[in-house]
Amino acid sequence: MKQTIILNHPPDFQEVAHSDLRVTYPIRYAHSNYWANATNRYAMQTFDGRYTYIYYYEFWIDTPTTVALTSLAPDLHLCYPLLSTGAQPITLHDSNAQLVLHFQHERASYLYLPKTELTVELPVGHHIIIGITLDAGLFRPHLERHFEFVMPLVYAKRAANPVPLQSSDFKIGPLTRTEILNLFSQINPRNMENEYLLVHHQIYLITLSRLKIISETTKINTTIALVDQARAYLELAVNKFGAKALIGDIVKSLQVDQNQLSRVHQEFYGCRLHTYRNQLLLERIIRQLEDYPQQIATLAEQLNFAGHSELNRFFKKLTGKSISQFKKP
Repeated sequence: MKQTIILNHPPDFQEVAHSDLRVTYPIRYAHSNYWANATNRYAMQTFDGRYTYIYYYEFWIDTPTTVALTSLAPDLHLCYPLLSTGAQPITLHDSNAQLVLHFQHERASYLYLPKTELTVELPVGHHIIIGITLDAGLFRPHLERHFEFVMPLVYAKRAANPVPLQSSDFKIGPLTRTEILNLFSQINPRNMENEYLLVHHQIYLITLSRLKIISETTKINTTIALVDQARAYLELAVNKFGAKALIGDIVKSLQVDQNQLSRVHQEFYGCRLHTYRNQLLLERIIRQLEDYPQQIATLAEQLNFAGHSELNRFFKKLTGKSISQFKKP
């Protein structure tokens, strides 16, 4: 994807060839560069994919400063302020003062940025901002109702609107953080499946953001609503992580007690939450058996089982049959 966000290095900063600093979250195969002046330092990582562009800025600021960004073309961005230890938020301004965005720690948002000049005010502290330039074509017309929180930005991108826009922000929880780090560690431009991998991660992050915005904008005033939300998170996790989908990650995101949630799930749905998780995983196995009819080891790898034996044991425990027995007419 074409790079449309450029960090304009301040004239008093010099590039450091052998910095003693290291980025907190390295991106595999990304280009990494470091700059410093008398009091401040920052690092940048970028990765250019066919359907996405990833940029990562990390700042160590001892003296408040301002840096300039250039948006070269209208584009849609998903921004994650993954760290900010300063007492004041990071703020972003466009040249026409039409956008003032406060980057709150652990609060992500979507941005539509037209072709414009931007300034970022950095307070004292340690700050990390991660951005993903998205392919707006992911948001097909039939998805408009599901992603109404981001559609005004998508329309602005398609029309090359001159006015920048920001979506509602939403919490960066453990599921999001884990997924970002998974993405960083799995990028491999030497693998033909790399572009599929990048799109797969994007779709998961976008879908996860939808659940988060729904949970924050919809008042959960009943126990069953909370349980249904947990089921939605769990379905997303099983579809993404297969056998590595953990209920513990779900309850951390929802900030609820796991035992209590499981008891309430039993009350309303007649089974434990762990049982529902296993049912979802079994349904995914059965669906994908059509894609891998003779390649059980490959299916096990795709679904994050330790091997085909573990997959077969899980399948037999839930169905009473081995996979080979199940496939027989």
